[in-house]
Amino acid sequence: MYGGLQDNGTWVGPSNSLYSTGILKRHWKGLAYGDGYYAVPIPGSEHEVYANLQGGVIFHVDSRYGNVRNIHPYPKIIGSAGDAIEDHKYRFNWDAPIVISPHDNNTVYTGGNVVFKSEDKGHSWEEISGDLTTNDKSKQRTSGGEIYQDNTAAEFHCTILYIDESPVEKGVIWVGTDDGNIQLTRDGGATWSNLKDRIKGLPAFAWVSKIHASEHDAGTAFVTVDQHRMDDFKPYAFMTADYGKTWTKISNGLPQDDYVKVVRQDPINPNVLYAGMEHGIFASWDKGQSWTKINNNLPNVSVRDLRIQARDRDLIVGTHGRGAWILDDIRPIQEMGDTQGKAAHLFPVRRATLWHMFWRIENLGDRHYRAKNPDYGANINFFLADGENTTATVEILDDKGKVIRMLKDTTATAGINRIVWDLGSEAATKMKGDAGGGFFSGQMHPYVSPGTYIARLKVNEAVLETPIEVRPDPRMDVGEDDYASKTRLLLELRELLSQTNVMINNTNTYKTQLHELKMKLNQSQSSDKVLSKTIDQAMKKISALQDDILKRPPPSMNYRQRPRLREEIRSLMRAVNGAWAKPTQPQLSRLEQLKDEVTDTQNTLNQIITSDIAGINEKTKNIPQISVGEK
Repeated sequence: MYGGLQDNGTWVGPSNSLYSTGILKRHWKGLAYGDGYYAVPIPGSEHEVYANLQGGVIFHVDSRYGNVRNIHPYPKIIGSAGDAIEDHKYRFNWDAPIVISPHDNNTVYTGGNVVFKSEDKGHSWEEISGDLTTNDKSKQRTSGGEIYQDNTAAEFHCTILYIDESPVEKGVIWVGTDDGNIQLTRDGGATWSNLKDRIKGLPAFAWVSKIHASEHDAGTAFVTVDQHRMDDFKPYAFMTADYGKTWTKISNGLPQDDYVKVVRQDPINPNVLYAGMEHGIFASWDKGQSWTKINNNLPNVSVRDLRIQARDRDLIVGTHGRGAWILDDIRPIQEMGDTQGKAAHLFPVRRATLWHMFWRIENLGDRHYRAKNPDYGANINFFLADGENTTATVEILDDKGKVIRMLKDTTATAGINRIVWDLGSEAATKMKGDAGGGFFSGQMHPYVSPGTYIARLKVNEAVLETPIEVRPDPRMDVGEDDYASKTRLLLELRELLSQTNVMINNTNTYKTQLHELKMKLNQSQSSDKVLSKTIDQAMKKISALQDDILKRPPPSMNYRQRPRLREEIRSLMRAVNGAWAKPTQPQLSRLEQLKDEVTDTQNTLNQIITSDIAGINEKTKNIPQISVGEK
């Protein structure tokens, strides 16, 4: 089972642990992070999973190694963007859809306000539609009030909620949006038709939460609408059998005070439908003309999605708040028609397996059996005959003799010592005041490419060298050129981050000096009010540059303020540095954008220096002036 947990990422776990104790926490494996939504394994290569977090941030995950690649089609101010969506190039819903083509396992779709398609596992994307939403700008403005904005991605509107491609006919793709559009293409995205006006009873601004493309007929699809956000708790479910030309309402037999989350057609019996409601599950044996509740021991809980495992004939249930459930062996539901007119009926028995179950397992919780992993990287061991009050320094050199990292050990003593190199290059110039330690702060050391390096130890006037072989992860298929491309991008990003951090450090210094200069002027008997106002204007320009471009202004609340230049660079660095793969084309394109943004910012700062600060220095020649540091 693959799926997402609110605030707890995406996961995969077995339906049978083969331990007689049952399915334990240890049997589940985390895939990706954030608010977890879709987790879609590639058929035939199930260790490869597409997953995402809020606001359409999509990943390709190799669950064997925990390798998570950010494959966003347009990695600029992604996820919980912090600002209004109206001016963004693309709009992604809080839980943007992911679907793999049933006709080609290498093809994956995701949706923003357009449909994106990738045939190379997210390394590149193409748009196969225009804007399929209403694109109502009045519904894309900033959220919140006068005290504070709250643009976490949950407020983003005019987005695609669901995508499904017909398993019967390639290129028949259905799309539902959060603002009432139901779109269909029959030619793989070349042309699209909006079907909303053909559906009698479809509410205005319908939240089209799910579309199920039939496994039995290419022209058949099932649409569910969830209108509870509009204070409408009635069930809305519709069916078409002619590619959306005509529609039938199939929710009349459901409780009329409860809303539908999902309708799925049985892959074995086309007449059988399953409906996931806000309060449980219903089944229909006549394509939605009548319904029967089949909760059994399932709590009366919100059912967010349903899937049918066709091979084993199991119904998998994803709930909100009560976990994932499986109704094993639904063959009796599929074959309920065989009971008509009979006093008794014996259903065929599905194949049983004489599993050998593991029986021995630890009695205490997992946390009592935690062992430390080996230190990550290269162990640089050295011996000192005399080491009191000794500082040992290790320089890491690349194959060209360039020092790429310096490590120090101030605790070296007589005997054998160890310094561990974490296989990272030097970090960017540090932003003053960055305490580090958090996901969004602290220094990042770009990983080196596989190859031969030199460790140069300097201690007690001795200089010693030894080679270090860094080999690639032998389990993973990443080429030499891919590693090199990743390293080049990381080092360019590191340079951009250094430039940005230097600008931040300098602007903070300028503001401090300007404030001190103003205080001195105010304390003098011949206070110059015009000059004081000029200083205020300069400080205001610097603050605007910092707040609007360089870094989030106080209180620097993540998700509720859009990220500025520094975080955008760091975001791309994290995505590239954390994945053992070549950079995607969108990531390479974003690098070029960031270069221009850094240059433009530096030019703006230079203008402030050469005009405002230089003018102030000219007027205050006889007192300490503003010192202009590195640009």
